[in-house]
Amino acid sequence: MSKFLTILTFMFILQEVAFSQDPDEREFNKGMVQIEEKNYYAAISHFTKSIRLNPKYDKAYYNRGLVKNIILNYEGAILDFNKAIQLNPRHYMAYFNRGMAKYYLEDYKAAVRDFEKSIEYGLRDPNAYNNLANAKRKIGDNLGALDDYSSAIQLDPKFANAYYNRGAIKWSFRDKAGACKDFKKAGDLGIKEGYELVNKYCK
Repeated sequence: MSKFLTILTFMFILQEVAFSQDPDEREFNKGMVQIEEKNYYAAISHFTKSIRLNPKYDKAYYNRGLVKNIILNYEGAILDFNKAIQLNPRHYMAYFNRGMAKYYLEDYKAAVRDFEKSIEYGLRDPNAYNNLANAKRKIGDNLGALDDYSSAIQLDPKFANAYYNRGAIKWSFRDKAGACKDFKKAGDLGIKEGYELVNKYCK
């Protein structure tokens, strides 16, 4: 019954433009321009050049990993996020997006750990909790998922997917009233499948 994983899109790290940019920063910014134009392979090339010029440039590893996620190269993305985390151990967005890659590779336990780390290190975004809940469902931790969907809703009371997903969990727990309430709320917020489930199961 639940929606698929929601994604934080284009959460790239920007570099301030300055007249006295170093060569690694120039290549980084060229990569950002290519992302805006959806030239993803060109963006990877510029981030790679930036890394060659500055092997400790965690932002370049991170953004290159994000682009690899976009082009579905999840294994390559994980390698870049690993390096970004090695250089910046509290890089919560690197943990979050590494979790995304691991989720799509069906390594759900590892995805749970990364989503949890992203939250521990400061990511306060409802998608983080929703995605953590989705990964927990995949490993059978429905109680944990229920709590995380509720946390997502606390952060964003209009987060339709989280209501829908929480409703599916409640339904599995035979909490028909709670499930129907969440499905209706999801429908009110724009997910038509919520209304369809209310009409099918909640009359």
